[in-house]
Amino acid sequence: MDDLFSEVLIKKKPTAGNIALKYLPVGAGVVCLLCGVLLHTVFLLPGAVLLILGIWLMPRQDIEYEYSYVNGALDIDCIYGKRSRKHKASYDLSQMEIMAPAGSPFLDGTAGLKNVDYTSGDAADSGSVYAVVIPHGGERQILLLQPSESMKKDLRMRMPSRVHL
Repeated sequence: MDDLFSEVLIKKKPTAGNIALKYLPVGAGVVCLLCGVLLHTVFLLPGAVLLILGIWLMPRQDIEYEYSYVNGALDIDCIYGKRSRKHKASYDLSQMEIMAPAGSPFLDGTAGLKNVDYTSGDAADSGSVYAVVIPHGGERQILLLQPSESMKKDLRMRMPSRVHL
């Protein structure tokens, strides 16, 4: 039995923009509501709208990527706030041209291709980031991933000439 199923969950490091979208609308909404109560009622409606927007945006800034790898097929989902899931893409890794660590000389000549980043974005994890050159949607892309050891070993076993570890 040579079937392999592997799931990897990667938590995305929040950026300054994510942090701002998480807290600024709530803070501005509270300030507007206070101004509406203390100064003039015209501030109540914008305050309520900002507060609702902030409450809706807050969990959407907590992002995790889930890779589901089954026998050469990779599905990527994005999980927002540990509650809602959105399917991002499916890839048939048998069509990949090359897989190598990001920044590797094996990737020379791939400048100008569209980068699709499904990594944590943390500089401390940069050694575990791999780039996959693969056709998707009619164009060649560079897919940035943080695969598990079992995924890397399985891909290396299936396509030894295209996978560089």
